Amino acid sequence: RYLKLLSLADSPEEIVAVTFTNKATNEMRRKILNNLDDARSKKEPENKHAKHMTSLANRVLKRDKEKNWHLNDSPDRLRIQTIDGLCAFLTRRMPILASFGAQPDVTDDAKPLYERAIDETLNSLDKDKKFFHSVDKIILHNGNDIPKLRKSVINMLETRDLWLDLVYKKFTKKEMQQELKDKIKEELEGVAEIFPEECKQEVVKLLGIPRFPDCDIENLSVWHNISGELLTKSGTWRKTSILKSLIEKLKQSNSPRKRLQKIADLPYSAESLEKGWDLIDTAKELLKRTAAQLDATFAERNLIDFTGISQHAVSALGNDDCPTDIALSLDYQIKHLLVDEVQDVSLSQYELLCGLMREWSVGDGRTLFLVGDPQQAIYGFRGAEVRFFLKIFNEKKLGNTPLDESLTLKKNFRSSPYLVKWVNEIFTQIFPEENLSEGAVPFFDSVATNPESDTSYMQDHYVYGDVNKEEGKKINEIIKEIKKTDPEKKKTIAILVRNRSHITKILPILKRDKTISFNAVDIFELSGQ
Repeated sequence: RYLKLLSLADSPEEIVAVTFTNKATNEMRRKILNNLDDARSKKEPENKHAKHMTSLANRVLKRDKEKNWHLNDSPDRLRIQTIDGLCAFLTRRMPILASFGAQPDVTDDAKPLYERAIDETLNSLDKDKKFFHSVDKIILHNGNDIPKLRKSVINMLETRDLWLDLVYKKFTKKEMQQELKDKIKEELEGVAEIFPEECKQEVVKLLGIPRFPDCDIENLSVWHNISGELLTKSGTWRKTSILKSLIEKLKQSNSPRKRLQKIADLPYSAESLEKGWDLIDTAKELLKRTAAQLDATFAERNLIDFTGISQHAVSALGNDDCPTDIALSLDYQIKHLLVDEVQDVSLSQYELLCGLMREWSVGDGRTLFLVGDPQQAIYGFRGAEVRFFLKIFNEKKLGNTPLDESLTLKKNFRSSPYLVKWVNEIFTQIFPEENLSEGAVPFFDSVATNPESDTSYMQDHYVYGDVNKEEGKKINEIIKEIKKTDPEKKKTIAILVRNRSHITKILPILKRDKTISFNAVDIFELSGQ
């Protein structure tokens, strides 16, 4: 698509392709440049797809010559960048509107700066005795646990684009209480759906209550009792014989255990909803002061985090009523926007994309192309919310820009049919049911396109006792079995683990076996090699 647009464009800068990682950006750029190089060298295409790509590349080279782009000498004219890179580009163009002086560096690890911001804020309370006593009430409300309060604020700072505007708005206690009650009722209704009439009667008998509770907040304590009778504190089903029949019936509904687990996050009683409202204004003020201190901390070091760079970029574009010069300039420049990994956009990034297309209109020749897979949303730790992808897909528009067509891709071209079937069966059980408000998405089956091979299979292995040690030994045995069937050492073996701490418990066992060599990049210190 990029090559085809490039063959029609008046300048390469009209086309902006955005993704999330530098690796993906570099790969996209490399593929485009490689296609152009193959066309220049008149390399013979290897297949039908390569022939089509070469044809598109030849048309780009023709356009390049017509318009004197000199792409071979100036490949940087291809605007393929990360979304953070796009934000940095915007803030560099208009640093005053973006509230920057010198352009700050974007840091990958802002946690030490979050920690400094909350520490500076708490230390400054000595200068404001009235506010100090108000914050002291919040600390007491948190069990006099200052580290807990500190940790909560640190976690919130990374996703401040989700709440910072709200803490500056005024809400009445009645409005906030009603919204909370509506949310609780919605959660209870989701739990109530898993109980057919027969199960309701069993619960009534089990708890000795006059009737099955409705979803009114007055029944919160009863719902907590139901959850406590059916689930352990760790969220697993209880295994008493008296519950066996009831639990088996409940398992026939959709995600019963996960729904029951949510009750633990709700207030225990309607009476508890009356507590803590006098702390709201103090909490909002604490967050405002800490966010302001964070800005000062960033400025001192000429640094910014990903959330901050996105927020400032949105500011640089202005709003619907008052777009900035840069917004109008970009509106004139950008005619085609392609965004990959849309499932991983945050609120500020979503607002940024909407701002870039604010003045677009139907039939003006501009195009929008979005790609995403809600099942692969992995940037929640950076404030990404899959609900924005679901909103775009369901409403068939991004901001004011309509999307003419949506495609759902189901074919798997990478894996064997056996593996696709196994993943379909397992992950259908693992994924949650759809919940738009929480951004929860179900699993969708893939359709295998590759032929089955003789070596395609999945095999479960179980270990007991010292699990890490036994797992390492089992992996060692499996590797040796594979090597027996591959005397010429043509097969590559990969070990996929949950995280770094997991692999460091397995590799020492492999390391002791001198017959197995392996690569584990950035796992062992050089001194231990």
